[in-house]
Amino acid sequence: MTIVPIPTDYYLIYSGNNFSISRSESSIYLYKKVLKKTKITATPSSLSFETTVGFPIQKEITVKGTNLQGSITASVTGTGFSINPITISKNDAENTNGKVITVTFNPTTAVNNIEGTVTLTSTGAQTVTINLTGTALPRPNLAVDPATLSFETITGVSTSKTFTLTGTNLQG
Repeated sequence: MTIVPIPTDYYLIYSGNNFSISRSESSIYLYKKVLKKTKITATPSSLSFETTVGFPIQKEITVKGTNLQGSITASVTGTGFSINPITISKNDAENTNGKVITVTFNPTTAVNNIEGTVTLTSTGAQTVTINLTGTALPRPNLAVDPATLSFETITGVSTSKTFTLTGTNLQG
């Protein structure tokens, strides 16, 4: 503890983060305002997607905030990725359960490795980035040859015809 004389019989007494001013037997305490750290957290820290072109899939990120000065803004990069919502209120983020952001992957062309990010920002907080990766599989195709078959109806006679079914980009 250190005592520093101040004119007119006042003394400033401080120890660590505590301050007081004393004169005679009365004391006036000054409190040092300690700013609490503003923080954003997101779970999980990365997401991987795999889907067939034309079949969107969704996954979730839980976003929480501590000692926020305002709302959290979310943005997304990467072809085929989108998010909802893009703004999370301070109250929703600081709620015990946080707020869920839905990330949708809806590719329009077949690509093996699409990369993107979700970025979370808020005044005074360190930016949080969630890495996204996605694989867009081609749509399956089926072909029948011949395209049409004709049958004549004759009572008591069975008839058979042959056709060929081929497929590409089939899974499973």
